[in-house]
Amino acid sequence: MSETRMIPDAPLVSPRYARIAIVSEDIDVGRSLRNALAGGGYQCPIWTPAEACGARSAMSDFEVVFLYLAADHPSVAMLSTWPPGLVVVNVAVWRTDEVPADVGHAANRSATGVVASLCPQARVVGALQQFSPTHLELASLGLFESDAPVVADDREAADLVEAIIGQVQGLRPIYVGGHDESGQGAEALREVIRNVEHIRGHVVGVRFSEDGAVTLLE
Repeated sequence: MSETRMIPDAPLVSPRYARIAIVSEDIDVGRSLRNALAGGGYQCPIWTPAEACGARSAMSDFEVVFLYLAADHPSVAMLSTWPPGLVVVNVAVWRTDEVPADVGHAANRSATGVVASLCPQARVVGALQQFSPTHLELASLGLFESDAPVVADDREAADLVEAIIGQVQGLRPIYVGGHDESGQGAEALREVIRNVEHIRGHVVGVRFSEDGAVTLLE
Protein backbone atom coordinates (compact mmCIF):
# COMPACT_ATOMS: atom_id res chain seq x y z
CA MET A 1 0.00 0.00 0.00
CA SER A 2 1.41 3.40 -0.94
CA GLU A 3 2.24 5.81 1.84
CA THR A 4 0.63 9.24 1.61
CA ARG A 5 3.42 11.77 1.16
CA MET A 6 2.68 14.97 3.05
CA ILE A 7 5.04 17.92 2.71
CA PRO A 8 4.29 20.30 5.60
CA ASP A 9 7.15 22.67 4.73
CA ALA A 10 5.88 23.14 1.17
CA PRO A 11 2.25 24.22 1.51
CA LEU A 12 0.20 24.54 -1.66
CA VAL A 13 -1.54 27.75 -2.56
CA SER A 14 -5.20 28.18 -3.33
CA PRO A 15 -6.43 26.49 -6.54
CA ARG A 16 -6.78 29.91 -8.13
CA TYR A 17 -3.02 30.48 -7.90
CA ALA A 18 -1.68 27.01 -8.50
CA ARG A 19 1.31 26.14 -10.64
CA ILE A 20 0.33 22.95 -12.42
CA ALA A 21 1.58 20.98 -15.42
CA ILE A 22 -0.79 18.51 -17.08
CA VAL A 23 0.62 15.48 -18.90
CA SER A 24 -1.58 14.14 -21.68
CA GLU A 25 -0.92 11.70 -24.51
CA ASP A 26 -3.85 13.10 -26.50
CA ILE A 27 -3.85 16.72 -27.63
CA ASP A 28 -7.63 16.66 -28.13
CA VAL A 29 -8.16 15.65 -24.50
CA GLY A 30 -5.94 18.52 -23.43
CA ARG A 31 -7.76 21.04 -25.57
CA SER A 32 -11.13 19.92 -24.26
CA LEU A 33 -9.89 20.06 -20.69
CA ARG A 34 -8.49 23.53 -21.34
CA ASN A 35 -11.91 24.66 -22.56
CA ALA A 36 -13.62 23.13 -19.54
CA LEU A 37 -11.22 24.83 -17.12
CA ALA A 38 -11.52 28.14 -18.94
CA GLY A 39 -15.06 28.34 -17.62
CA GLY A 40 -13.54 28.62 -14.16
CA GLY A 41 -11.25 31.43 -15.23
CA TYR A 42 -8.04 29.43 -15.70
CA GLN A 43 -5.58 30.44 -18.40
CA CYS A 44 -4.34 27.27 -20.10
CA PRO A 45 -1.62 27.74 -22.72
CA ILE A 46 -0.48 24.72 -24.69
CA TRP A 47 3.26 24.03 -24.84
CA THR A 48 5.11 21.46 -26.88
CA PRO A 49 7.84 19.47 -25.10
CA ALA A 50 10.54 21.61 -26.75
CA GLU A 51 8.86 24.86 -25.71
CA ALA A 52 8.40 23.71 -22.15
CA CYS A 53 12.00 22.56 -21.92
CA GLY A 54 13.27 25.96 -23.01
CA ALA A 55 10.79 28.06 -21.06
CA ARG A 56 10.01 26.09 -17.93
CA SER A 57 11.55 28.79 -15.73
CA ALA A 58 8.94 31.18 -17.11
CA MET A 59 6.01 29.05 -15.95
CA SER A 60 3.53 31.36 -14.30
CA ASP A 61 2.14 30.57 -10.86
CA PHE A 62 -1.22 31.75 -12.17
CA GLU A 63 -1.96 29.34 -14.98
CA VAL A 64 -2.36 25.71 -15.89
CA VAL A 65 0.24 24.56 -18.40
CA PHE A 66 -0.49 21.66 -20.74
CA LEU A 67 2.52 19.67 -21.91
CA TYR A 68 1.92 17.01 -24.53
CA LEU A 69 4.36 14.16 -24.20
CA ALA A 70 4.83 11.34 -26.63
CA ALA A 71 5.79 8.19 -24.78
CA ASP A 72 9.20 8.00 -26.45
CA HIS A 73 12.15 8.19 -24.10
CA PRO A 74 13.61 11.62 -25.10
CA SER A 75 10.35 13.46 -24.41
CA VAL A 76 9.45 11.61 -21.24
CA ALA A 77 12.97 12.02 -19.82
CA MET A 78 12.41 15.77 -19.75
CA LEU A 79 10.02 15.30 -16.81
CA SER A 80 13.07 15.08 -14.55
CA THR A 81 13.94 18.70 -15.39
CA TRP A 82 10.71 20.19 -14.05
CA PRO A 83 10.89 22.48 -10.99
CA PRO A 84 10.78 20.85 -7.53
CA GLY A 85 7.35 20.99 -5.95
CA LEU A 86 5.50 21.45 -9.23
CA VAL A 87 2.10 19.74 -9.13
CA VAL A 88 1.93 17.40 -12.14
CA VAL A 89 -1.47 16.02 -13.14
CA ASN A 90 -1.28 12.90 -15.27
CA VAL A 91 -4.33 12.40 -17.48
CA ALA A 92 -2.56 9.85 -19.68
CA VAL A 93 -2.99 6.08 -19.70
CA TRP A 94 0.08 4.54 -21.28
CA ARG A 95 0.43 0.99 -22.52
CA THR A 96 3.26 -0.94 -20.90
CA ASP A 97 5.10 -1.21 -24.22
CA GLU A 98 5.18 2.59 -24.45
CA VAL A 99 6.91 3.12 -21.12
CA PRO A 100 10.67 3.81 -21.21
CA ALA A 101 12.70 0.66 -20.66
CA ASP A 102 14.59 2.08 -17.67
CA VAL A 103 11.43 2.42 -15.57
CA GLY A 104 11.46 -0.69 -13.43
CA HIS A 105 8.44 -2.94 -12.96
CA ALA A 106 6.25 -0.74 -15.17
CA ALA A 107 3.89 -3.63 -15.87
CA ASN A 108 2.81 -3.60 -12.21
CA ARG A 109 2.44 0.16 -11.95
CA SER A 110 -0.20 2.65 -12.92
CA ALA A 111 0.65 5.25 -15.56
CA THR A 112 0.55 7.84 -12.80
CA GLY A 113 3.01 5.80 -10.76
CA VAL A 114 5.34 5.67 -13.76
CA VAL A 115 5.12 9.44 -14.21
CA ALA A 116 5.89 9.86 -10.49
CA SER A 117 9.01 7.72 -10.96
CA LEU A 118 10.14 9.88 -13.86
CA CYS A 119 9.78 13.17 -11.96
CA PRO A 120 10.30 12.31 -8.27
CA GLN A 121 10.86 15.98 -7.44
CA ALA A 122 7.27 16.82 -8.44
CA ARG A 123 3.96 16.23 -6.67
CA VAL A 124 2.15 13.86 -9.03
CA VAL A 125 -1.60 13.29 -9.18
CA GLY A 126 -3.61 11.11 -11.58
CA ALA A 127 -7.01 12.39 -12.70
CA LEU A 128 -9.51 12.58 -15.59
CA GLN A 129 -7.97 9.57 -17.34
CA GLN A 130 -11.39 8.04 -17.89
CA PHE A 131 -12.72 10.86 -20.02
CA SER A 132 -12.57 11.54 -23.75
CA PRO A 133 -12.69 14.95 -25.46
CA THR A 134 -16.44 14.40 -25.91
CA HIS A 135 -16.97 13.90 -22.16
CA LEU A 136 -15.04 17.05 -21.33
CA GLU A 137 -16.69 19.19 -23.99
CA LEU A 138 -20.15 18.08 -22.83
CA ALA A 139 -19.18 18.76 -19.21
CA SER A 140 -18.11 22.30 -20.12
CA LEU A 141 -21.61 22.80 -21.57
CA GLY A 142 -23.36 21.34 -18.53
CA LEU A 143 -24.47 18.26 -20.49
CA PHE A 144 -22.45 15.54 -18.75
CA GLU A 145 -22.20 14.42 -15.13
CA SER A 146 -19.77 12.00 -13.54
CA ASP A 147 -17.56 11.36 -10.57
CA ALA A 148 -13.89 11.88 -11.43
CA PRO A 149 -11.51 9.57 -9.52
CA VAL A 150 -8.28 11.16 -8.30
CA VAL A 151 -5.21 9.12 -7.30
CA ALA A 152 -2.11 10.36 -5.49
CA ASP A 153 0.35 9.38 -2.78
CA ASP A 154 0.49 13.10 -1.89
CA ARG A 155 -2.92 13.82 -0.40
CA GLU A 156 -2.34 17.56 -0.16
CA ALA A 157 -1.65 17.76 -3.90
CA ALA A 158 -4.71 15.58 -4.52
CA ASP A 159 -6.87 18.03 -2.56
CA LEU A 160 -5.61 20.89 -4.74
CA VAL A 161 -6.39 19.01 -7.96
CA GLU A 162 -9.82 18.02 -6.64
CA ALA A 163 -10.59 21.68 -6.01
CA ILE A 164 -9.64 22.55 -9.59
CA ILE A 165 -11.64 19.69 -11.12
CA GLY A 166 -14.57 20.82 -9.00
CA GLN A 167 -14.61 24.03 -11.06
CA VAL A 168 -15.77 22.00 -14.09
CA GLN A 169 -19.53 21.76 -13.98
CA GLY A 170 -20.82 18.21 -13.92
CA LEU A 171 -17.61 16.65 -12.57
CA ARG A 172 -17.37 15.59 -8.93
CA PRO A 173 -13.79 14.72 -7.93
CA ILE A 174 -13.37 11.70 -5.65
CA TYR A 175 -10.08 10.70 -4.00
CA VAL A 176 -9.75 6.92 -4.36
CA GLY A 177 -6.22 6.14 -3.15
CA GLY A 178 -2.53 6.09 -4.00
CA HIS A 179 -0.75 5.87 -7.35
CA ASP A 180 -0.32 2.13 -7.45
CA GLU A 181 -2.82 0.88 -4.87
CA SER A 182 -5.73 2.45 -6.78
CA GLY A 183 -4.25 3.92 -9.95
CA GLN A 184 -4.49 0.87 -12.15
CA GLY A 185 -8.14 0.32 -11.28
CA ALA A 186 -9.00 3.96 -11.90
CA GLU A 187 -7.21 3.89 -15.25
CA ALA A 188 -8.94 0.64 -16.25
CA LEU A 189 -12.29 2.43 -15.93
CA ARG A 190 -11.55 4.19 -19.21
CA GLU A 191 -11.81 0.97 -21.20
CA VAL A 192 -14.94 -0.11 -19.31
CA ILE A 193 -16.62 3.21 -20.06
CA ARG A 194 -15.67 3.06 -23.73
CA ASN A 195 -17.08 -0.47 -24.08
CA VAL A 196 -20.37 0.42 -22.40
CA GLU A 197 -20.71 3.55 -24.51
CA HIS A 198 -20.18 1.49 -27.65
CA ILE A 199 -23.06 -0.79 -26.61
CA ARG A 200 -25.41 1.97 -25.45
CA GLY A 201 -24.60 4.46 -28.18
CA HIS A 202 -24.13 7.45 -25.86
CA VAL A 203 -21.71 8.78 -23.28
CA VAL A 204 -21.88 7.47 -19.71
CA GLY A 205 -20.49 8.71 -16.43
CA VAL A 206 -19.60 6.89 -13.23
CA ARG A 207 -20.68 7.24 -9.61
CA PHE A 208 -18.67 6.01 -6.60
CA SER A 209 -20.55 4.90 -3.49
CA GLU A 210 -19.21 5.26 0.06
CA ASP A 211 -18.21 1.59 0.08
CA GLY A 212 -16.16 1.99 -3.11
CA ALA A 213 -18.64 0.41 -5.51
CA VAL A 214 -18.78 1.96 -8.99
CA THR A 215 -22.04 2.48 -10.86
CA LEU A 216 -22.29 3.41 -14.52
CA LEU A 217 -24.72 6.25 -15.07
CA GLU A 218 -27.27 6.39 -17.86
